[in-house]
Amino acid sequence: MERGYAGDPGTRQQVHTVHVLADAFDADLPRQRGRRARGRREVFLLLAGLRPRRAPPGELGAPDRFGDQG
Repeated sequence: MERGYAGDPGTRQQVHTVHVLADAFDADLPRQRGRRARGRREVFLLLAGLRPRRAPPGELGAPDRFGDQG
């Protein structure tokens, strides 16, 4: 059995299923969901310390135009 079914070869891709009420679906839904997911990913990376916080220009500690800390 192990010879015939050696396991996942790693060629499959994940499938994501989203259940949406019919009256909430429109052609822009995939774009909206993608934008929301990217935003949540950025928040996660910031909170996990995996992405540096970028301060707005002029804010204390923000790099100036030469890359120096203000």
